[in-house]
Amino acid sequence: MINVKAISIEPLGRGYDRETGARRLAKVQVFLPDLQTTLRDIILTHDHDLGFVATPERPKKGVAVIQWVKGSPLARAVSEAAEKAYSSMLTEDIAELKELYEAAA
Repeated sequence: MINVKAISIEPLGRGYDRETGARRLAKVQVFLPDLQTTLRDIILTHDHDLGFVATPERPKKGVAVIQWVKGSPLARAVSEAAEKAYSSMLTEDIAELKELYEAAA
C-alpha cells in the first residue's frame, strides 16, 4: 500500500466533470512520504456508480503539478539518472565527432 497524506483540500462549487459527468467536490494536494513528492491539483469527484475518484486536473501553463522535496533520496536518484544519461550522450557525441574528424583527415 502506498503511503499518501492529504496536505491541502479546497472545496469546489457544485460543478460536474465534463468528461465523466461526476460531481467535482474538492481540489486536493497530497504528499507521498516514501517518494518525498507532492502531487498538486488533484480533483476529488463522486459518482453514484463509481464512488469517490481522484483525477489530476489539467495543468495550467507554467504550473508544476508534481514537486519533489529538494535533497531527498528521490531528488538525488533523479539527478543521478539524469547525470548518467547526460554523460552518456556527451560520450556518444564525442565519439561521433572523432569519427567525423578522422574521416575528414
